[in-house]
Amino acid sequence: MKRIVLLFLGATFYSLQGQNLQWVAEANPISLQTNGVGYSADGSKVVSGTNCHPANVRLFDTGSGTLLWDYEVPSSLFCVMGVGISSNGKYLAAIEEFGNLLIFDYSTNPPDSITAINIGSPYAFSLAFSPDSKKLIVGGSGGKMIICDVVNGKVLNTINAHASWVTTVAYDPNGDFIVTGGNDSRINIWDTTRTLLHTLTGHIAYITKVVISADGKKIYSSSKDKTIKKWDVESGSLETSRVVSPDEVNALDVSANQHYIVTTSNDNLISLFNSADLSPINSFPNDTAGAGISIACSPVSNQIVVGTLLGRVVAYSLTPLVSVSEPFNQKTKIFPNPFVTSLRLEGLDDKASKLKIFDWTGREVHSFEISESAMGLDLRHLSAGTYLMTLYDEKERPLQSQKIIKAE
Repeated sequence: MKRIVLLFLGATFYSLQGQNLQWVAEANPISLQTNGVGYSADGSKVVSGTNCHPANVRLFDTGSGTLLWDYEVPSSLFCVMGVGISSNGKYLAAIEEFGNLLIFDYSTNPPDSITAINIGSPYAFSLAFSPDSKKLIVGGSGGKMIICDVVNGKVLNTINAHASWVTTVAYDPNGDFIVTGGNDSRINIWDTTRTLLHTLTGHIAYITKVVISADGKKIYSSSKDKTIKKWDVESGSLETSRVVSPDEVNALDVSANQHYIVTTSNDNLISLFNSADLSPINSFPNDTAGAGISIACSPVSNQIVVGTLLGRVVAYSLTPLVSVSEPFNQKTKIFPNPFVTSLRLEGLDDKASKLKIFDWTGREVHSFEISESAMGLDLRHLSAGTYLMTLYDEKERPLQSQKIIKAE
């Protein structure tokens, strides 16, 4: 459901909007798990790949969820573990679990099969296009990272990247380096000559996803150890870590504006975090056909898509809590912020009659009557996250707003 709160603060107009379920589509005819989802570079299409048999690669319209193309993987092949569309809009690729890379001409309607590359790995788990759309990297078994030429369909290089499985791969958006994650709990950074630059240690379980920020300076990772982490590319150092869930984190992605991280986990929750410090923003249940297995953020909008355990692709529109740049007026003091259990306000406007607190979705979570210019608020019952505090006059007209953060 969509929930919107409109605030008029002086001459500024603010809108708080929570998650909005846009559409649900079938990624597989018999509801087999959706292992991979992704967007076209222009954000107009969503691609998905599923378990088998049959395994399906499908394209959907981003706005409506309408099925545009359905490719059933030949019965001689098995599950599709990852999918992607090149940034130039020319190619669509899917990696089959037994090491067959399927490449399609995405510029035709419908996409036309070009080639199938046997990457020489008994198993395969993930893929990523290079920014120039000329190469594909694939994560395989035996610790192999395989680099393939998209145009001529050849394996260019095979690198011993990890101790066992290479579970996730990512290309730097600027083309300067590659990141791999493995079931050995390690993350490796490689330059384009395949030289190992850094090994990132800190996770204690299977790496489920690595994503690189648009400026190429940060790496975000998720793991079956129930955490997400943020790393500095240049130094290879861990910047911050966050426990997401009491269950495994299956995937993450970063929003188009780079402001937040979105995750999906086995507890059936989709969660959002500030990309700067991984502080929690909000979480909500994905109640539309099983836990989320894969997730992707639109490159051009606030939409996300989630691939689920029971073979669905689910699209949500997300707008996190607005950033209020103007704090309470200078006479009004609010402290501490962030807070753990309580807040204190001093010097409240004489016109202030009521104070309300809204969560990330715009839902009112608390309301207080104001009788004095100073007051304390016991807010220990609130979950950790970001909220909006608004003062109202006696006719419930908004006077001022302030973003507040509840720390863990």
